[in-house]
Amino acid sequence: MRRSSRTRAVTIPADTDTLIVGRIITSHGVRGEMRVEPLTDDPKRFRKLKGVFVGGQEYEVEACRVRSDDVLLRLSGVSTPEQASALRGQYIHVRMEEATPLPEGAYYHYQLEGLQVFTTSGELLGKLMEVLPLESNDVYVVRGERGEVLVPALKEIIREVDVDAGRMTIEPIPGLLPWEEPQE
Repeated sequence: MRRSSRTRAVTIPADTDTLIVGRIITSHGVRGEMRVEPLTDDPKRFRKLKGVFVGGQEYEVEACRVRSDDVLLRLSGVSTPEQASALRGQYIHVRMEEATPLPEGAYYHYQLEGLQVFTTSGELLGKLMEVLPLESNDVYVVRGERGEVLVPALKEIIREVDVDAGRMTIEPIPGLLPWEEPQE
């Protein structure tokens, strides 16, 4: 279903779950195209998008070019460099039903944030508050009564993730928990 070439002046409905897939960096060219930083493992997914939310408004995707380090995107109703520049810094959201299915054992960050994190011995470390995407591996920021713990997202450490139960189990390596005595 194609929409008109104008934006829909609606905000994201409160009951609409969305996922961030990119951030608008700057305008590009003279026709309202935008350079987008992909915040997804698969930037090619932009080619399949029909519509997105930016700044709470829904836009039709009119054109998309995936390049090596960014994506060039043209949205309905954005036809000048000034209009594109006005969206700089905004995040691009898609409806959850348009999310790319992940392989077994992989999770979106929003699925992990809020999980209670336990050690394999049953100690509650706290709540997973944030996922830091780093080049080598993600790091989970866990905050609890005993302080903050930075947990590397590695198979050797993350033993179980049960999103439905709201919990994650980790096997702490020596030096991970700041309140533990260092082993020699």
